[in-house]
Formats: sequence, structure tokens, C-alpha cells
Amino acid sequence: MTTSSSSDRIRALVDRFVADLSAEIRTSALDSVTAALGGSVAPVRKAAPAPKAASAPAGVKRRRKRSKGAPKSSVDAETLLSVIKAASGDRTEVIARGLGVTGKSFKPALDELVASGAVIRKGKARGSTLHAR
Repeated sequence: MTTSSSSDRIRALVDRFVADLSAEIRTSALDSVTAALGGSVAPVRKAAPAPKAASAPAGVKRRRKRSKGAPKSSVDAETLLSVIKAASGDRTEVIARGLGVTGKSFKPALDELVASGAVIRKGKARGSTLHAR
């Protein structure tokens, strides 16, 4: 008898013991919950595993999706200016949330207002605030 075969047998016994013990604990927990709820519970089914994304064959690079340019502005400049006047000093994300859009969707309109001088940005990056002139 070699050491590797006895190690394999011991590992198989331990694995089987762990599986049996896990199943017994699950059954016991389910019985406890059923008793606490005072009814019967349908058996829990395991969810089907999520399909794996198709991988490219070896040596083939995956192509990245290309951007289709700047997003279309869902907010026109006049509407955005009136909101900024009402909420002067707020960050872009707060204004976007108030309008129900993403910050990227009104960026073209905001850039237009900043270029025309109707709106001033103070601060940097996410901490910047918008002020109407």
C-alpha cells in the first residue's frame, strides 16, 4: 500500500463526510425554519449556472466595443441653465439626479453653457460646483 493511495482514500472519506454533514445541516435548518413558520416549504432548487461568455481562441485578441461619439443631450441648454440658476452651487451629479438623467447625458449642453459664459465651474473633477452668471 502506497502513501498516495491511502492519502487519496482518506481524502475521499473526508470529502464524503463533509458532504453528508453539510446535507444534514441543511435539512436540519430547513426543518427548523419550516417549524418556525408553521407550514411546509417547497424544496430549494439550485439555480442553473450562468452561461460563460464565449472566449476568443488562443492568439486572437478580443475587439473592444467602440464608442459612438458623445451621447445625445437629453436636456437642452435653456432647461439646464434654469436648473443651475435655481440650484446655484450644486455639483453636476446632484443636478443630474434632480433632472433624472446621467451627468454624461447633459454634458454637451453644459459645455455649451460654459463656453458661452452663462455658467461658471468652480473646483475640480467631482468636487466642482456650477454657478450661473
